[in-house]
Amino acid sequence: MAPGAVIRISTPDLAKLVADYQAGRVVRMEHGEWFPETPCRMVNEGMRLWGHTFLYDEPELIALLQECGFSDIRRAKRGESDYSELRDLESRPDFGDLIVEASL
Repeated sequence: MAPGAVIRISTPDLAKLVADYQAGRVVRMEHGEWFPETPCRMVNEGMRLWGHTFLYDEPELIALLQECGFSDIRRAKRGESDYSELRDLESRPDFGDLIVEASL
């Protein structure tokens, strides 16, 4: 990426997933026809079935971006950005994903 470039990352939020698990909430994903039966299955199947090998929380993702040389790292809202090119990019249903933008 060239200096001044901006990256937008949208990923499942580990903190939200853990909070749902600890509260005993099962998030059903009708769009993928996936209906986990228990909070434990939601966590395990959610990672494996959707191809995730690592889930980030906000501090971990920020630290990684800083390590890679990014600055001005900030959490963004779904579909919103200061950059018109980065608005309304999320295509999956909203499950409270962790969305950040950062400059190089």
